[in-house]
Amino acid sequence: MKHSFIFLIIIFLSGCSQISNQKLEERMRYWEASLEKNIPKGTSIELIQQWALKNSIEFIENPKTKILYANVEAIEDSGIGFPCSNWNIILKIQLDNNGDLSDSSIDSVGTCL
Repeated sequence: MKHSFIFLIIIFLSGCSQISNQKLEERMRYWEASLEKNIPKGTSIELIQQWALKNSIEFIENPKTKILYANVEAIEDSGIGFPCSNWNIILKIQLDNNGDLSDSSIDSVGTCL
């Protein structure tokens, strides 16, 4: 019985790693296109900051890794909201040694139990 309960918990929590929300997928495509259009590779940190300010984005910087992170949007779960009630869209921007954008990515993270 104990093992069955643990198994069920693992199954429920594993749902947080799956994207099954059409609106989330749509918004992630939007942010991907926005990054590609507005701050492509080679963009300076100054222009990245201007773009962020214009779009009400607040980046958190890890100075050791030279990575900027921002939680740009929260999308409600399209299902029953269990175990994840919301999905957060996270922008990740890698800077090179000159402070210019060398890579960017978008990910989603569930707000789960």
